[in-house]
Amino acid sequence: MDRICIKCPDDPRDFMMALAVIQDYGVRLATGAAKDMREPIYEVTYRMNDRFQFLEPCMQIVSNNIPIFDYTGWDGRIRGDFDCFFEFDVTSAKNLVHEFPDSHGTEAFGILLGGGPLGILTGVDIPRWPILEKLYRDEKYPVKPKVAVIQWDEIESEKFYNLLQYNLQDKSDLLSLIVNEGDNLEKKLELISNYDIVIGPGSFLTYSAAAMEKAVIEIYPTREEALWYNSQGLKVYECIMGKCPKAEFVWAKAWEAVWEKYRELSSIMNKEEQITTTELPVYTAESVDAR
Repeated sequence: MDRICIKCPDDPRDFMMALAVIQDYGVRLATGAAKDMREPIYEVTYRMNDRFQFLEPCMQIVSNNIPIFDYTGWDGRIRGDFDCFFEFDVTSAKNLVHEFPDSHGTEAFGILLGGGPLGILTGVDIPRWPILEKLYRDEKYPVKPKVAVIQWDEIESEKFYNLLQYNLQDKSDLLSLIVNEGDNLEKKLELISNYDIVIGPGSFLTYSAAAMEKAVIEIYPTREEALWYNSQGLKVYECIMGKCPKAEFVWAKAWEAVWEKYRELSSIMNKEEQITTTELPVYTAESVDAR
């Protein structure tokens, strides 16, 4: 039996990127075992911080293979305990991203793990975010979106929030300015799952919003951070670089494009929903058996 030990990152955003790779790796392990390309019986242990415990369902990719989760903090590598040790080394992965400018942190993690995603080398489009459907399912692109502005600067964030208030008015169901998002990661995900459009500094919240397929505007202080974490490829997305961009700049550079694209997708989704509803059979029979 193959015994694999994987140490996960402690940083929340890095963990979420590692989760995307873990999901891909889990599928590859199961596929390899099913095709007799590897040992049919294997065991994967994830060493991770207990603050990520609520994400366990997203790491159980195959129903007949339940991973082991180690929250002890033990970091030893003793010969005989496992056949393979792997650690998501952020420094090594970032070096890969610098060598391949069009790449992303998930691709770099995948190459280090040796199980994918391998978009850098193969040119195949791969997801940059984990699948969170086991935790959150929601309506995509409602006509009246809920909009969250996460504070990036006390003055400019409030100015941008006021701009939205004035211009959206009855076009939005909810508009919030998030000043203190708290430390509990599970509550952060629950919070951001309630919104349809998220604007703010690149963070665990914005990356998670992208994973949930929200419309996102991210602000990054440096190009290096944007390369590592960006959510390019999302249906509705804009990225701004700058330590403290002005509210007017965020509006002109990102919001107008995001709002136009969002409304376009919302219109398409709404029409598809109406067509689906219209095509449903209408039963006029009174009895259950007749129906």
